Amino acid sequence: MMTAHLCGLDKMGYVNGLIQTPDEKDVGYAKWEIHNGAVMSVLYKAMTDEVVQLIIGCETAAEIWSTLKQLYLNDSDFAQIHELHTKAFMMRQDGRPVAVYYAALKGLWLEINQRRPNKMKNADDIKLHNEEKDLMRLHIFLHGLDDKHASAKGELLRRGTPPTLEDAFAYIRKDKTQLDSTKAIHLELSSLTVQTKPSPSK
Repeated sequence: MMTAHLCGLDKMGYVNGLIQTPDEKDVGYAKWEIHNGAVMSVLYKAMTDEVVQLIIGCETAAEIWSTLKQLYLNDSDFAQIHELHTKAFMMRQDGRPVAVYYAALKGLWLEINQRRPNKMKNADDIKLHNEEKDLMRLHIFLHGLDDKHASAKGELLRRGTPPTLEDAFAYIRKDKTQLDSTKAIHLELSSLTVQTKPSPSK
């Protein structure tokens, strides 16, 4: 999940080589040094003392990242990708807010995208591949929803054209708001019923 975390911080470029180390005389060096140090701090905090010993001597976040990849990842990254896909397939909302459940799935998918990028060149092929991938992820999202969203999920599944993943999330989140509102109304009506119930005559 470190990849997803760094992407969320907009700092992935400091470890994957997209942001190169500038010359010390360069006007942008001071800014790079600050951001590089921040990324190194994030990486250090995620390591055990034993792992820290393995990257002693690394002077940049990119060097740390490269060293760790060489130590722990094979060329195919097959086992890690398998684990990420398994987590996504098995994930359930399990009583959590829809937004929390959705964010957890998005984090897994973001890391999968980073580890296994689309290598297609043709624009039409890329578009078709992304559409099929998003459709599969839509099914995973809907499958893991709590039973209380069964009605809203059924409405989405009955559509002639499948919604996008983002549209489905927005629809289910709106359904949650409606469920909460309905529950609040029922509680209020129950309270009023109790308050207006006549007292037994003596």
